[in-house]
Amino acid sequence: HSDFTLYLSEGWNWVSHNLNSPISVQSLPDEATRVVGFRNEAFHDGKAGMVGDLQSLGAGHLYKIQMASSYYYRNEGELYSSKNPIPLKPGWNWIGYTPNGAQTVTNALSGNLLEDGDIIVGQDGFSTYDNGVWSGTLTTLETGKGYMYKTYNAKSISFNTPDVTVNYSKARSRSRYTSKYNKHAY
Repeated sequence: HSDFTLYLSEGWNWVSHNLNSPISVQSLPDEATRVVGFRNEAFHDGKAGMVGDLQSLGAGHLYKIQMASSYYYRNEGELYSSKNPIPLKPGWNWIGYTPNGAQTVTNALSGNLLEDGDIIVGQDGFSTYDNGVWSGTLTTLETGKGYMYKTYNAKSISFNTPDVTVNYSKARSRSRYTSKYNKHAY
């Protein structure tokens, strides 16, 4: 068994989880006003709770959760294997980071069939793959975060296991510079 803690900020959060069992949208706190998946969504109704065609959050997928206020979400379960392949279709894909511990984009994705022009985007930045190198403002993939991945050809990716396992979903990201940009507004 493993504990999973996710800090959800007021506004939009791009999240994922690394537990074997799906998380029911009904188990999310009342502060969660809307949950959007790649093809479906749910929203909070004051009387009925979460309603919509999105029933649960599976590992390996990005979900965008809108929060009315900040909240620490806690869950537990068996860990999902980061070696399970995530299928990608041409275009944009919503993927979840499944390893237990943060690592660089390069380390997380090495060993996969990557192509020039592949792009990974998170709430904290983006990175583009070109000539065998990932470059951009997104340098680290973190447990509990979800990402958008663009590719030109269908393929599958899996994540490498980090050398050190630290649950970075418990900590807030700290920027090296100050900005008036609010990543949770989107």
